[in-house]
Amino acid sequence: MKKKFLIFIPAYNSENHIFNTFYLIPFNILDKLGSIAYLIINDCSDDNTNLEINRIIKNKKKLKIFVINNKKNLGYGGVQKLAFNFSIKNNFNFCIMLHSDGQYHPKYLPKFIRLLNKYSTYNY
Repeated sequence: MKKKFLIFIPAYNSENHIFNTFYLIPFNILDKLGSIAYLIINDCSDDNTNLEINRIIKNKKKLKIFVINNKKNLGYGGVQKLAFNFSIKNNFNFCIMLHSDGQYHPKYLPKFIRLLNKYSTYNY
């Protein structure tokens, strides 16, 4: 059985980076490695981050993309807690964070997921 992976992207004032970071994700490879969904959390940005998120959704309609728009800034730790709780509530096996500013290159996601698949002892 394919494991369920949630890739979550915390976004705070990331209008200049989030679109390009998202498009660097190797979707064609990830689709073969598990059931992949994406969660973008806009942490009360005061720039055009939300417009960029909408552009992602419009251009990637075939992907499972969830969006949470915080009305209050929760900060880095608060956004992680929100994503982890979302992951648990929706029965994902793994939750992987990808920074919206490109701090971690998305090209490493397949290798990371392969390792999780290989060494995971969880049976769901």
